[in-house]
Amino acid sequence: MGRAITVRYGDHLRQVVSLRAPSGRGPHPTVVVVHGGFWRWPWGSWSTVLLGRDVRARGWASATIRYRLLGPGGRGRGAWVHRSLGLLGRDPGPGGWPQTFHDVRDAIAAVGGRVDVVDASRIVLVGHSAGGHLALWAAGGDPTRRADRGEGDADDRDAGRPGDRDRSRPVEPIGVVSLGGVCDLAPGWTRGDEAVVRLIADAPPDRRLELTSPLHRLPLGTPVVCVHGSLDETVSPTQSRRFVEAAVGAGDDARLVEIADEGHRDGLRPGSRSWTEAALAISEWFGTSGTAQDGGSPAR
Repeated sequence: MGRAITVRYGDHLRQVVSLRAPSGRGPHPTVVVVHGGFWRWPWGSWSTVLLGRDVRARGWASATIRYRLLGPGGRGRGAWVHRSLGLLGRDPGPGGWPQTFHDVRDAIAAVGGRVDVVDASRIVLVGHSAGGHLALWAAGGDPTRRADRGEGDADDRDAGRPGDRDRSRPVEPIGVVSLGGVCDLAPGWTRGDEAVVRLIADAPPDRRLELTSPLHRLPLGTPVVCVHGSLDETVSPTQSRRFVEAAVGAGDDARLVEIADEGHRDGLRPGSRSWTEAALAISEWFGTSGTAQDGGSPAR
């Protein structure tokens, strides 16, 4: 397997992608992996390390992205550590709208620009939990891009963001897999879920869900597979069920794979049925078998 290539898409310490190629000559079909964790610190790309390893074993390049996060909130030890990191210049934020969303968009564009490693015509997005939300959001295109060109409402702009002027051409993924993903932000916003409220509080009130929630942005125009464990108590399977039903109704190519007897974190295990189904969908989109003959034995 090739060494990690660090791809920076901005000046913040979290605006970075770890790109790794499989054995053999490139460019390679590439899986962009978006980590979850309530969009907040201390969760990070370390939670998807095993998936990245398995992706490369199947003969695909892996691009694990980092993005600006919300702080932990509250007044506990985590909040104290977070404040200390800020004083040391290691603050993982500020996350939220529009920073977190734009970071994911720009990271994917930066990956597509590495034509020596990445086949930009064969990129699939995979996100777990909150990362599933961000992957689905990115797959639908960026509703604020025209504002970045100086058009639209000032509220849509993220003025002064690093990397704006030299941003790579947008990448159009050929598919997206949501693993136990948050597909609809409306329930969390309505009930006052802290993470959801902090994530999108700064979005324009009259367009808040339209700009941030995948369910409210249909049709996405990109094939979607939602894989969800029936025992998931962190993100209800109802999220994926309702999203797929609405997506199909809007004309999207969307499919639900609900896995009996698996929970929220099972999608992060290469040996799980959840990840097996995800890898099968990716193989179909890439037109490869995703087995040993494509680059080594898949990790187990």
